This record gives sequence, structure tokens and C-alpha cells, in this order.
Amino acid sequence: IEHLHNLFQHTWWTQRRTIEDIQTMIRGSNYLFGLVTSDANTLVGFARVLTDKIYKATVFDLVIEESYRNVGLGKVLMDAITTHPQLSQVRHIELYCTEEMIPFYEQWRFSRDLGDLHLLRWSKT
Repeated sequence: IEHLHNLFQHTWWTQRRTIEDIQTMIRGSNYLFGLVTSDANTLVGFARVLTDKIYKATVFDLVIEESYRNVGLGKVLMDAITTHPQLSQVRHIELYCTEEMIPFYEQWRFSRDLGDLHLLRWSKT
């Protein structure tokens, strides 16, 4: 958890997460994917998936440690997710990302063409 907390400190959407929040997040996630260095046993990549295991799965928090970016580790995580035995059977795997990340995810046939669907969000604040 401490390694994940440290990894999250370098990404704009995760940097305010506390260790306690991360522990709750981990317990509520169906699948966790991580990349660890062989020499220092350091977490350098992470993603998680929530799913009903048949209709929908959503990828969250795909993060690669800054000094390990642009060497293919994001691809390793996405390949692991999309070829996972249970997740590869789900009808729709979804995610949301910033505009500049769209070409990266299009490699796995992710599309922003959702017809009349729109992302809606409720927030308690």
C-alpha cells in the first residue's frame, strides 16, 4: 500500500489519496495489476478494474512511474487487462482519460464513438 501511495503522489488525479483511502479502494476493486522492478522490488506500474464479469468492466488508475514512462509498460498493463481470462469475456471494457491519451487506448480498439451515451458524474462536494 505504501508503494502504491508513493506511486500515486506523482499523478494529478491520485496525488491527494491517503493510505486509508487506498486500502478501501483496493478492497473494493475486482482486479489489480501491478508492475514491480526485479532489482529493487519497487512498484512502477499499476491499474485496477471493477467489473460485473459479463457486461461491463471499467479500468481505473493506470499509472506508470514517471521515470519508467514511454518504454512500453502501459502497454504491458493494458495487454494484461484485455487478455485476462475473465476480463476478455466481458462485453465492454471502458475507461476515461485525457485527450492526449486517446491514441494510446485506441491501440486496443477503445473508441470515443458511443452514440448517444454521455458520461455523467454525481459528486458529494
